[in-house]
Amino acid sequence: MCDMRGDDDFKAYKYSQDKTLSWLQAKVEQLADELEKRKVHVAGGAVVATYVKSKKDDNTKRDDYLRFACGIVSDYLPLELGKDLKTHLNIPEPSPVKSSPSSEPPAKKVRLNGDVTPSEDYSKAVDGESKQKVGSFEVKLTAKQKQLSKVDKTGMKSISSFFSPKTKK
Repeated sequence: MCDMRGDDDFKAYKYSQDKTLSWLQAKVEQLADELEKRKVHVAGGAVVATYVKSKKDDNTKRDDYLRFACGIVSDYLPLELGKDLKTHLNIPEPSPVKSSPSSEPPAKKVRLNGDVTPSEDYSKAVDGESKQKVGSFEVKLTAKQKQLSKVDKTGMKSISSFFSPKTKK
């Protein structure tokens, strides 16, 4: 993959991009042949490996195998060399997959009038729910917290008292 000059005493090597791309082209073609021989699905879309079709579906073209093989080889190359390899092989870009309009949900309509206030106020409490004031906020109590608030708490220690240092007498 390089040009060599000089005699037996002194040899100089110079990188040759043309030789590198030719060698990589041979590797891509070998990989594409192997993929085609093993009938690997390289076209767009997901395919289950265990699914067997009743009729033969061979719509995959040689370009699809070359594009897939070039992508595999390019994963192991620097980005610039991978782009050069793709242009050297004259691999066309894959055609965009056109989706049917019925497959996508309709776009949501944007409200264009000047009224941007919500139609309902969810911040107000529903009647029958008890709230407890914590600091400057009111917090809605759960069923367990409501039940605990009804319990007689005389003679109970706070949990922080178990973790405070013991006083010496």
